[in-house]
Amino acid sequence: MNIEQRNELLLRRRLLFLTKDITSTTVSAIENLITDMVLEDSKKPITCVIDCCGGNPNPTLYLHDFIKSLPCEINAAIIGKCHSSTLTLLPAFKYRASARHARFAFHAMVQSLEIKITGNFEEQIKEVVQTLKITYEQVMEVQMKGYNLSREDLLELREMGERYDVSLSAEQAKERGIIHSIVDKFNFLHDIEPIST
Repeated sequence: MNIEQRNELLLRRRLLFLTKDITSTTVSAIENLITDMVLEDSKKPITCVIDCCGGNPNPTLYLHDFIKSLPCEINAAIIGKCHSSTLTLLPAFKYRASARHARFAFHAMVQSLEIKITGNFEEQIKEVVQTLKITYEQVMEVQMKGYNLSREDLLELREMGERYDVSLSAEQAKERGIIHSIVDKFNFLHDIEPIST
């Protein structure tokens, strides 16, 4: 099977994969795939298969809002890691199912910066700090609202992940409302019609 056949099959099965770090490039590619699927049929559900360590918080927030704004149901199937910024994206999905041995890890927000110095260094630093505060609060809001967690509970989860490198099991994630169910078998890869050559 060549790449074109594989992509055609994924589009037909309404599957997309998030297995790389979340960057502006990753988000753009996922948005394009989702747009193609929605244009083809805005009523059929889409499944996003997730095994991701996280990434940049801003593109993650953009993708979260994009998914939430769509007319069709987009669900998540977590098959491995769901760490860091991926946990900011996860509340955008209507239904969230996890494999039994998936792991979920919260930690402090990591933001890479590239600052172009224009002369007024102190003013620029103040603006950068203000922007970071806004992003931090947006991430906190999405995670608290998405998982129905208090600020204290979320900060505790982040502290555990950051300080002790603790990740939650699928069972713990289900208890905390991060996922809806744990499954032993995902149906999205079964009974696939072969592509005629």
